[in-house]
Amino acid sequence: MKKIISYIILITLVVLLSGCKNNSHKKIGILIYDKEDTFMKEYLTSVINTIEEEYYYEVGFADRNQLKQTSQFINFIDRKFDLIIVNAVDRLQSGSFIEKAEQNNIPLIFINREPQSLLNDSKNSYYVGSDSKNTGLLQANIVKEMVTNNKIKDKNNDGIIQTIILKGEQSHQDSESRTIEFIDSLGKLDVSYELLAISVANWDRKQAFDKMRELDQMLDNIELIVSNNDDMALGAVDYLKEKYGEIDLKIIGVDGTNSGLNAIDNNEIYATVTNDIVAQTEAIKKITDYLLKGIIDSDFNYEERFQLIKGEIVKK
Repeated sequence: MKKIISYIILITLVVLLSGCKNNSHKKIGILIYDKEDTFMKEYLTSVINTIEEEYYYEVGFADRNQLKQTSQFINFIDRKFDLIIVNAVDRLQSGSFIEKAEQNNIPLIFINREPQSLLNDSKNSYYVGSDSKNTGLLQANIVKEMVTNNKIKDKNNDGIIQTIILKGEQSHQDSESRTIEFIDSLGKLDVSYELLAISVANWDRKQAFDKMRELDQMLDNIELIVSNNDDMALGAVDYLKEKYGEIDLKIIGVDGTNSGLNAIDNNEIYATVTNDIVAQTEAIKKITDYLLKGIIDSDFNYEERFQLIKGEIVKK
């Protein structure tokens, strides 16, 4: 019996994180779409480190299940949390979340996964995330720099970069915008390339590994891999190392995760574009302090409901 009780306690701790030195503080609920997402792990850690001294918080992980996240959201509403931070499983659900929160006068901050709803019609809902178009442009700039400096190996000597794109979730605003802007920007930068495939791997390292296996027959022709995030880029690295024992082509990621930066140091990934967690966390904290404490930062535009943070190029 003691072992069973211990297991139940352990499972509870894994599913729900909470903390604050003073439970009389304002209560913040944090909903994360998947606890296994590398970027969101780092993002959540940054948010918690920023708010934990001043606010009580609880975290719910949805494991990519919208029904589970909706249940967690309603639980926070029913328990009268003062603010809810939402990393949505399905952006289409954001409208019902906003409506329910408005009815209960609870502000929302959507993060990373842009709500497919008009925030400007909401009294107190915000979105904080990356400027995904800028990210696609910066990835294209990296390619232009590599071409200019002859850093891409032209395997077939045709003067054209044979390229594949590893794409995040279909319909996710970041994966769509990053991909479209990257392709458009390559054209504007007058880069000669051939797009061999766009393969959806849902931000996931293992799925990217499997997608590379599916593309195995064209690997000898691929000269560049552009990924919507670092985890999928690392999935490509994993497969290439397993097949060849080395990385013989250039790979570009997005996010600037710790594992992505380590891969740059190890010459496995050529570059990444940061998805600036620090700047996004600062924006979340300013909005939170404004909504829950009435604290105003004169340098912050609270009227702007979409806070889009630009990234930066990182390479060795």
